Amino acid sequence: KYLAAVVQAAPVFLNRQATVEKACRLIHEAGKNGAKLVAFPEAWIPTFPHWPRALPVGERELSQAAWVRLYEESVEIPSSDTQAMGEAAREAGCHVVMGINERSREPGATLYNTLLFLSDQGHVLGKRRKLLPTYEERCCWGSGNASDLVVFETCLGSLGGLICGEHYHPLLRHAMATKGEQVHVAVWPKGEQTDHTADLLSRSHALESQVYVLKACG
Repeated sequence: KYLAAVVQAAPVFLNRQATVEKACRLIHEAGKNGAKLVAFPEAWIPTFPHWPRALPVGERELSQAAWVRLYEESVEIPSSDTQAMGEAAREAGCHVVMGINERSREPGATLYNTLLFLSDQGHVLGKRRKLLPTYEERCCWGSGNASDLVVFETCLGSLGGLICGEHYHPLLRHAMATKGEQVHVAVWPKGEQTDHTADLLSRSHALESQVYVLKACG
């Protein structure tokens, strides 16, 4: 048995460095309280891009500026940002699952909605990109592929996760189950709009796959 922590806190809006520093503080806090696994919400660094749904029609200039800032403030893997969070995980003795906007180093690549997995030794275990962004999310994130359906073997059990709307897809959940997933991190952008759906789908995955589920909402 071990304690797991789900973080529900706001990022520092569109500020990668400040949000990474806040993440490190929260990881340390969770570790001091005995947590061995810490889960953060979807696209937490530097923020979930709510503006395609939130901005009034006609405020395109605001939206364009936000897209540019999102790209500039997104996380590369590996980087000094992942190194800092890995060091916090090592010091706290925690495994960490972090939702990020990932800026790929691949030529011609875009941003990705990514889960970053860090070990309690401070290493990057790996990552998985959202297989198919949902609705307006396709404005900013590219699609992952089958290589991103991964489960990581840890001392806490086989650790995996899905991102928001991926939980609607039975075959995705089945893929995680067939890979031997035992602990599942379900990440969502925010609570008030997705409470019932996120709760239903997270519980459904727990029951169908017979896994422990952490539900992390922004």
